[in-house]
Amino acid sequence: MKKDLPENIVKNVAVAVVLENETPEERSWSVYLINLKHEAIHTVLVSSKGYGTKDGEEVKTSILRHSIGDVEAQDYALIVCNFANPDMVGHTGVQTAIIKAVETVDSCL
Repeated sequence: MKKDLPENIVKNVAVAVVLENETPEERSWSVYLINLKHEAIHTVLVSSKGYGTKDGEEVKTSILRHSIGDVEAQDYALIVCNFANPDMVGHTGVQTAIIKAVETVDSCL
C-alpha cells in the first residue's frame, strides 16, 4: 500500500524550462532535467500534469510520463514528450476537435 512506501525525497535535481524560439505565431519551449549531484542518477522517470485557464475555463492535460534513463553526474537531459491528447485527436481528422486539443495543451504549457 502507498502508506507502506518510504517517502521519496528528491535533492540536488533541478528542472529548467527554456524559451528556445519565439515568433508571432508560436513559442517553442524546451525542458531540461539537471543533475546537480556528484554521482549519476539512474532510471529517471519524469511525470507531469499541465493545467491552466483558457477563455475563462479551467483546462488540464493527462499525466505525462517520460523515461530518460541515466543522467550522469553534473549533467543534464532534454525532456522530450509527445502530448497524447492532440496526437490522438489528430487521427480523427475532425478539424475543430484538433484545433481545440492543440489550443488546450498549448494553454497548459
